[in-house]
Amino acid sequence: MQITNSVSLSFLIASIATILGLIAFVLNWNFFDGNMSGYQILLFPGNLTLTYIWHPLFTEELNFWLKLKFLLFGQFGVVLICTRLILKALKG
Repeated sequence: MQITNSVSLSFLIASIATILGLIAFVLNWNFFDGNMSGYQILLFPGNLTLTYIWHPLFTEELNFWLKLKFLLFGQFGVVLICTRLILKALKG
């Protein structure tokens, strides 16, 4: 039962991080002209995957919406894995 709870908690935290990342992206894109403070921190996991996973695999000529999907998928995946590892380490 505890394993299911920690997996559910990991998915919940990753979902919240993805939603916050999407909100930060939209605000940064539409209202702050790319200069929103804290943007790099909020989207750090997604930007990490864009830089080190998706960019080397694909060319730069990708569609904007596909890049946004990759960013949000990376945001979700990295936060999910990190949360899962932290919960596992805390349980001992």
